[in-house]
Amino acid sequence: MNIKNNRLHRFLYLTLVSPLKWGIIFSIFYSLFSVSYAAVIESIKFDAKTYENVISIYPESDGISTTVQYRVWFSSGNIYSLNNWQSLPSHANPTGRHYIGDRLGDFRYCVQHSYDTGTTWRPDNAWTGTNPAPAAVTVSPYIHDLKRGSNTENEEEESQLGMGPGWYWKYQLFDDSYVTIKIYPPCTQVGTEVGGVVVSSRSYFGYPLKFTQAPIRTIIHKVPRSGEMIDSSWWNTDEWDCRSDTGVVVSNGIYLMSIDAYNRHYITYDGTDNFAPDTDPQPDTGRRGHAWVTYPVDIIRIMKIQNTPIIDYVGERAFKYKLTGAAKVTIKVYQGGVTFTGIDTDSTHTSTSTSPTGTLYGEPIPTGGYTPLKTLSFYRAAGNWEESWNGYTDAGSVLPDGIYTYSISAVNDYKRIATDEYGNDRPMWANITLMRTFLPGNV
Repeated sequence: MNIKNNRLHRFLYLTLVSPLKWGIIFSIFYSLFSVSYAAVIESIKFDAKTYENVISIYPESDGISTTVQYRVWFSSGNIYSLNNWQSLPSHANPTGRHYIGDRLGDFRYCVQHSYDTGTTWRPDNAWTGTNPAPAAVTVSPYIHDLKRGSNTENEEEESQLGMGPGWYWKYQLFDDSYVTIKIYPPCTQVGTEVGGVVVSSRSYFGYPLKFTQAPIRTIIHKVPRSGEMIDSSWWNTDEWDCRSDTGVVVSNGIYLMSIDAYNRHYITYDGTDNFAPDTDPQPDTGRRGHAWVTYPVDIIRIMKIQNTPIIDYVGERAFKYKLTGAAKVTIKVYQGGVTFTGIDTDSTHTSTSTSPTGTLYGEPIPTGGYTPLKTLSFYRAAGNWEESWNGYTDAGSVLPDGIYTYSISAVNDYKRIATDEYGNDRPMWANITLMRTFLPGNV
């Protein structure tokens, strides 16, 4: 009898009580989770016909409510903006439209959702539109679809290699604007440096006011650039030849490009860029948008170093390499096993007679002061190159069969020393084999 009762109790527990318990636990968990869960913006697109930003939202559902309400909040400025927020009218469609008219500029958006027709908004029901935002922020940048690259064999690439000194960037604007583009040196930060500490320096729209270093090049200054047109995409393109304002090719490094777009109707621009937080969430400002991107300047490299053993013929194509910029290339052949301590960086070493190491500026320094057996020098443009060597020394003597070590270096007209394929400024060297059954002529 007790056994039967125990089985009955267990049956009733498993079929009735246990599911109810787990259902309550699930409901509590879901309620807690959905309070902090925010609707997600899928995309923001500008409609040039209606001058609206179209905000697409991933649809939400709690599995119970038949209607979901969405409330989109917006604020003028970029991700760093301090301006207050204002909401658009709530709607059941997961697509919101924000008319911005002639107040074009950077805008940021976030969204809440409600399952009880707007009584409770998730997340942060009590939020009133002050910073920070209650949910993840998505920015609609006035300067958008910014691309950088260089031109290599008629193909757009996110690389400067193979082109030599030159970068370009393409971008789109919501409207016709005056544009300023400046290049800042490596290690530049947004803000001002006070006592060795960088203090943020941005306007209330999030636009940079100061940088820790002065620009080294102004590409354009308040020059007209075209905005988007109806049913078409218009790309603006500007270029940088890796020179400073003085015309000197800059040193290798990672540079910062800053681009600002200004209201085409304004004569005075910058004074309106620093309004205090305003009750108007989209005050009219002179500067409409800002963007920045880094540019690695690596004007000259020696890449894809290869060699062909000299076997029973004059050494055609003995040395192969790729050069990414015009430069003087030097190849020095040493006896096998020579190592190198570094690169000669003394620009006064213009001849071997005045150099304590017997090397010239930009050349690898052999350990122990070994003298090269053969020196080959060429002036080459950017591209793939093959150099010949017949296995003879500078004195005209034929070298016996064996394995020899050679170094390769390049210096351009601006005294820039080539790095290796990975950007390392270390000696570049390899071994080459001589193995012949008869001696070639010294040609």
